[in-house]
Amino acid sequence: MTGRVLVPADGWFEWRLETAPEDEREENETGNGAPESQSASASVLAENESTGQMRPPTRHQTDAMFSKQPVRQPYYVRLKRDEPMYLAALSNVQGTQPQTEGMGLVIVTATADAGLIDVHDRRPLVFGPKAARRWLDPAISGAEIDDLARHAGEPAAKFRWYRVSLDVERPLVDEPRLIEALQ
Repeated sequence: MTGRVLVPADGWFEWRLETAPEDEREENETGNGAPESQSASASVLAENESTGQMRPPTRHQTDAMFSKQPVRQPYYVRLKRDEPMYLAALSNVQGTQPQTEGMGLVIVTATADAGLIDVHDRRPLVFGPKAARRWLDPAISGAEIDDLARHAGEPAAKFRWYRVSLDVERPLVDEPRLIEALQ
């Protein structure tokens, strides 16, 4: 066994710091889907200059707080042709053997091409069907594996990405809408 495996996927998530759009700021003020840091900011008490008493911030003050704070905005990245992709991975788990400590799986990453959401310099190594079959071939040499990893990944031009709901960060939310584009 080579340890090379594939993880079939429809896409993956990337996060980018952005200023929240108006509609999401209003939603976050009601407590629906706000990241904890924003909810806490909205509940900060402000001192009334004339009386010295503490009071909740005004709508204007809340808007100002939200406009200055960046939001970790999730994006969903998928192939333009909406077909499943194959993520290159390595694993030491073998068949039906009991799993033990230290067993696992890692996704192989590649240098991110210019033009692909540009969040950071790494992304999953994504193969098309032909390269995926080669990745699994136990007869290929180390040099061929290296060449495959460096040159056979799908280029940035084959992907599309779009903003998705902040609910992606909520562990108890598991719904198809999480990969739908925000309007």
